[in-house]
Amino acid sequence: MKPALAALAALAALTACTGTHIDTEKPLSSYTIPPAAEATFKDTLLVAAIKAKLAGDDLDSASRVHVGVHDGVATLSGAARSAAQRAKDVTLAAQVNGISRVENELGIAPSRDAKDAGDVALAARITGALVAQTGINALSVHVSVNGGAVTLSGHAPSAAIESTMVAAAKATSGVRNVDDRIAVRE
Repeated sequence: MKPALAALAALAALTACTGTHIDTEKPLSSYTIPPAAEATFKDTLLVAAIKAKLAGDDLDSASRVHVGVHDGVATLSGAARSAAQRAKDVTLAAQVNGISRVENELGIAPSRDAKDAGDVALAARITGALVAQTGINALSVHVSVNGGAVTLSGHAPSAAIESTMVAAAKATSGVRNVDDRIAVRE
């Protein structure tokens, strides 16, 4: 999209709430952005910047922390995994250029959904073991790990390949047991 068209589209979005009609024949410079729309646009950009900063540090925070910004004041709500993570989330939000203050309304709730780093590493090793097997399409199998318990789901073109997939998973160091949910499609 050309810069002038992008600017016109942004202007149209910003002025839509005021009922202003956009005439595409008029020069872009003849329009003014209502102050309320400009402030809302800036606040929205600040929310996006904070969410990006949280996601860059901790994906769990990015999904569990709710961010609101009004006139440069950020409000964080939701739940952090720990007191240390809550403090880090507040610090990260305060570091965003344009944020004047951070209101901390975060609770603490250990995540039941957060993956243990060891489980993530084990799943990666199992996937690597599957890729190393000749004739196996590792993309056809989903590997999930919880506390060393492995679940393999997906499909295999034959019982022999399914058996090879299960054996490769069982042979990976750190695996406690394997739940085979692979469907054979011959």
